[in-house]
Amino acid sequence: MSRIIILIEPAEGHFNACVPIISKLVERQHQVICITGRGFKQRVESLGGQFHPLPTQWDPAEQEIYEFFSELKQLKGLAQIKYYLKHIMFDQVPDVIAVLNEVLESFKADVIISDTFMIAGNWMTELKGIPS
Repeated sequence: MSRIIILIEPAEGHFNACVPIISKLVERQHQVICITGRGFKQRVESLGGQFHPLPTQWDPAEQEIYEFFSELKQLKGLAQIKYYLKHIMFDQVPDVIAVLNEVLESFKADVIISDTFMIAGNWMTELKGIPS
């Protein structure tokens, strides 16, 4: 049995893509902690995983992404993509690494599985030597 952290962007499309992975891992008796938005807590637990929240400043919860990050509304096309990459995807890394370190204090993970938008999980390979 392995101990696995799954780090998921708090958005339906990102979470839904991870559901089969979570389900199979739990079915195979692996211990799974999912770090994602609070809006997914019940679903994580119903799949048999343990939920851990992202920092609130990066968790839109039940809000629409354009309401939570209102700056995105003002931008279109490439400017919106650039803003998202810098101000959301990359700026959250230190806070998400702090959450990962907090979880790792009591849950010695064998591997970290990261949604492609949650790059902090992959960076933990360099910081802690945990495969991702």
